[in-house]
Amino acid sequence: MGTLNILVFNWRCWLNPTIGEAEVFTHEVIKRWVEAGHNVSLFASEFPNCRRGEVVDGIRIARAGGRIRFIGKLKKYYGKYFSKESNLSQISRRCC
Repeated sequence: MGTLNILVFNWRCWLNPTIGEAEVFTHEVIKRWVEAGHNVSLFASEFPNCRRGEVVDGIRIARAGGRIRFIGKLKKYYGKYFSKESNLSQISRRCC
């Protein structure tokens, strides 16, 4: 199997101070995908004093919206940045 471009949507990322076990588990899984040579992007909600975009453990992270606006932001970002496979590798330059 070749290199995959994987996009993960998760309400919170593991850097959010209000994380739970689901975020820790998600981080461990996607970290292993990166170690296996795949390109992984994560879209998560914002939290106070967070970066809107960054790369951590080889995972490109984009954050937008909060508890109420997360789904709306997700739809907007998906259409703008994620819907075309060629854009996945460009995410860190465009929104991070």
